[in-house]
Amino acid sequence: MIKETLVKSNPWWSTGKIQDHIPAIKRDAFYLLTQEFDKDRISAAVGPRRSGKTTIMYQLTDELLISGVSPENILYVSFDYTRGSIEEVIENYQELMTPSGRIYCFFDEIHNVPDWSLTLKNFYDFNKDFKFFISGSSSTLLYSTTESLIGRIWFIPVPPMSFKEFVRINCVNSGVVKELELFSNISIENIERIFSMEYEALKVRSALKPMLAEYILWGGFPEYLQKEYFIEEWQDYLRQNFITLTLFKDILTVYSVREPKVLEDLIYLISEKQSLPLNYYSTSRILQINRETVANYFQYLKSAHLIIEASYYAKNVSKTIVKEKKYYIADTGLRNALLGETMLGDEVLSRDIEGAVAAHLMGQQSNVNTRLFYWKDKYEVDFIHGNIPIEVKFRNEVALKELKGVIRFMEHFKPKYGIVVTKDLLKRQDNIFFIPAWLFLVIFG
Repeated sequence: MIKETLVKSNPWWSTGKIQDHIPAIKRDAFYLLTQEFDKDRISAAVGPRRSGKTTIMYQLTDELLISGVSPENILYVSFDYTRGSIEEVIENYQELMTPSGRIYCFFDEIHNVPDWSLTLKNFYDFNKDFKFFISGSSSTLLYSTTESLIGRIWFIPVPPMSFKEFVRINCVNSGVVKELELFSNISIENIERIFSMEYEALKVRSALKPMLAEYILWGGFPEYLQKEYFIEEWQDYLRQNFITLTLFKDILTVYSVREPKVLEDLIYLISEKQSLPLNYYSTSRILQINRETVANYFQYLKSAHLIIEASYYAKNVSKTIVKEKKYYIADTGLRNALLGETMLGDEVLSRDIEGAVAAHLMGQQSNVNTRLFYWKDKYEVDFIHGNIPIEVKFRNEVALKELKGVIRFMEHFKPKYGIVVTKDLLKRQDNIFFIPAWLFLVIFG
C-alpha cells in the first residue's frame, strides 16, 4: 500500500517532470527555500493552512529536476494521505528506486507522524546523503516536537501572499511587474529614494489601487485565485479552515485546551479590537477565564500564525515585557471573514490597512522569530521598524497635529525620518514621508 501511494505521489520517477498544473509564478518563500538545497540542516516551511506550502514543495522538486538531479533521487510524501512511519516510507522508497548519491526528501504535513522529530534526528545524524524539507500546517505542531532537532533544523515562514506577490501573480502578462522592478532596491532604510521616482509611481497607480482593494477584502491565501468564488463562499471557506480545522484540530492536538469555544471567542475578539492594546486582565474579564489561560491562548493563536503580536518599543527590555500588547489578524481576508465584512467601509478598511502593514513589516524578515513593535507615550505610533516610526493614516489629508506620536518619538529617539502610510498622498514634509498604501505595501511586501 505504501509503495502504491509513493508511485502515485511521485510521477516524475516515470515521466522525468513535474505536473503541468503547478503554477509558474514563484512565492518569495520558494527562493528562500532554494537556498537550502546545499545546506546541511533540515529545512522546515511553516505557516497556516492553505498558505501554499505544498505548491512550493512541488516547485522545489521542479527546480531540482531542471538542474539535473535524477528523478529517482527526489521523494515527495504527504502525510495527510500516506500511512506508515518515516522509516517505513524511506525503506519502501529505497526498494522501489535504489537511489544513490544525495537524496531530497519532501515530507508534507509531517506533524501527522508520531515522533517524527526523533526519527528525522536519527536520519540526519547517520545518513548525510539525505536532505530533508518538511512542512507543517502550523508551527504550533512543529515547535512542540523539535527539542531533539535543536541545531539541526531551520524554519522558513510561508505566510499568506504579500501584496507584492498578489500583484506579481495577477499582472504576470502586463508591464506592471516590470515597472515595479524599478523599486526593487528600495528599502525602509533608504525610502527617500521614492521621491525621485514619483513619475514611475504614478504610472502604476491606476493598476495598483483597485488591486489593493481586492487584496484587502479577499486576503492573501492563494487558493481563491485558482477558483471562482463569491465573497460569501470564500469567507465561509476561510472560517471553516481556520476556525474548525486550525482551532479545533491543530491546536487541540498539541495543547490541553479546557474550553475550545473560549479560544474561538478570543480570535473573534481580536478581530473586533484589532490595533487596540489588549491586556490579559481585561481580556480575562471579558472571556471569564483566568489571566494565565488567556496568556496561553494568545500564544496558541500566535504560534498557529493566526495572529500577529506587536510589543511595546523600549530600550528597557523589562518595560517591553510588562506593557500591554497589540494584536492583528494575520490576514485581512480572514479578519473580514470573521467579522462578516463583504464590503469595506472606511473604518473597516483603515483597520485592515493597518493589519496589512503589520503583516508586511513582519514579512520584511525571513525569520519566524521576527518581532513587531509599537510605541506610546501619551501619543501613540502604530509601528516601529528598527527605530523608524510608521503611522497609518488611510486618508488623503493628514495634518501634522494628527502626528503627535510620530513627532514626539522622533524628538526622543532621533531617527532619520518618520513614515505615514496614506490613502493616496505621496509627499515629503521635512523629515516625515507620506506614502500611499498601494505603493508602501507593494514595495515592502
